[in-house]
Amino acid sequence: MHIFSDACLFFVMAVGLAYLPGKLLLLFLKRELRPLEDICLASSAGLLISGLAYWLIAFLQQERFYILWPLTLAALFLCLHARKLRALPVWFRKLNSRDEAIRKEEGDQSAWLVTGVVALGVVMLALLPQYYTNLTFQTDGSMKVHAVPDVFFHLAIASELTHSIPPQAPVFAGRPLNYHYGMDLTVAMFAKATGLAATDLLLRFVPTLFLILSIISVYCFARVWLKSGYFGALVVFLVFFGEDFSFIPGLLFGERGDWSVRFFNVPTVLSLFYTNAMLPAVGLLFAGLLCLHKYLHERTKAWLFLSALLFVGLVEVKLFAAVHIMCCLGIGAIVYAVVFHKSELFKVAALTAILTVPLVLSVFLHNRNGADLVTTFMPWPYVSIAMTRFGLKGWFAGFWTFSGIALPMYLVGCLGLRVLAVPTIVKTLIRPRPALPLRFVLALYVVVGAAITLTCRIVPASSINSYNNSVWFLAQSKYVAWLFAAETLQAFYGRLAPLGTRRPAFLGFGLAASALALSVPATVQHFALELDSR
Repeated sequence: MHIFSDACLFFVMAVGLAYLPGKLLLLFLKRELRPLEDICLASSAGLLISGLAYWLIAFLQQERFYILWPLTLAALFLCLHARKLRALPVWFRKLNSRDEAIRKEEGDQSAWLVTGVVALGVVMLALLPQYYTNLTFQTDGSMKVHAVPDVFFHLAIASELTHSIPPQAPVFAGRPLNYHYGMDLTVAMFAKATGLAATDLLLRFVPTLFLILSIISVYCFARVWLKSGYFGALVVFLVFFGEDFSFIPGLLFGERGDWSVRFFNVPTVLSLFYTNAMLPAVGLLFAGLLCLHKYLHERTKAWLFLSALLFVGLVEVKLFAAVHIMCCLGIGAIVYAVVFHKSELFKVAALTAILTVPLVLSVFLHNRNGADLVTTFMPWPYVSIAMTRFGLKGWFAGFWTFSGIALPMYLVGCLGLRVLAVPTIVKTLIRPRPALPLRFVLALYVVVGAAITLTCRIVPASSINSYNNSVWFLAQSKYVAWLFAAETLQAFYGRLAPLGTRRPAFLGFGLAASALALSVPATVQHFALELDSR
């Protein structure tokens, strides 16, 4: 009953801290959306707004009054929309009729598939030892501990944020925190608003919220991008549970370690289920892309502002994801302004840059004496590692053999089924279309991410041999690459039957099953290793 009451309290506060502020913003901007898009964008923007409110209140050392924030929002919402609340049945009928055309067009029941992906994700959180069961007391009074460094790292930051803003480094009093802490700020603000323990929030409630919102965000954008709910649902599953082709060498060599980490070093599923800021960052990125898509189609200032707001929020959630998308927006803006004389991307890039200035200045001022990151040119480190693991060290020492065999071998293995997207991405970059600037930006996003990871090393100046942070760029690219891969599968499915005829359902099912069969073996092995107590 204790965990049930805590879950109910968290749900109520999630509505107050996430949905309500974002919904009020959407109403102020006069944006009416389909139900899932409404939940996605309202909650994504709402978390940023509530996080900013908590930061300001705590900065003034008045965090004990933060509970007034969701109560004020609820009162404001009720006062402004008392009449609309009485007309809720009519409002829901309008929303249902708005979706009726799509459901009739393709018999779309894909929302149920997305619900299944959410359920599978929650089940994995419940089963993985570092989440729901971690740091819980047993019947004999002992505590069950799964000692994952990231858990204690983020728990320390979240605890720091409950009493100190700007935060200090948790283990170095007086030193500023040199790390993006948006995910941990969410934990801290929920702790102050609900009184729940930081451990329960970090390991149980907040990851569940992030998982659900991220899945919905990916689905909403993929559905719009592909104009198909079913293929949108396929993208969602592949983003969260699709991996590379590392299972092929893993099975051939009888490797018992984590295949994706062992052979290609750029896992994606691991990051989403490892108490990492990549989980909320994926949701925020795709929510921003959804707003950008709507802006490019409607040319309204509301969507311009929302897309910039969500991209700026990435700075404090996952800095490398923010740098990645802003870089591609800037390049895309220049290309489309020069070649096609179009300024839409330039407006988005400029507004995003302007809104980012306060965060950049804050980071610079608080980190003048902090750690410095050093970026050095170091081509193909992961390719060389993969060749060594394959037992082919020294086989491809020449330029032509390396670039013609080793590099393509690594890219195919690392991308997995995403390799289907390569021809489309290359074509998009070589021949950009004036009416599809977002397509160019996303293709650039995939290529830039791969190029940075495979040619650069980003490490702290004080520890040159430490973890290479450039790996995040390729990981981020691989999430977006699923869009182009699914698009290729969709085009192939469209050619399975003559135009105008109805395609048998088993063809689509077989295509999806084949895609999953090639994408999930490494994921299954990863989860099996995580669940193995040995």
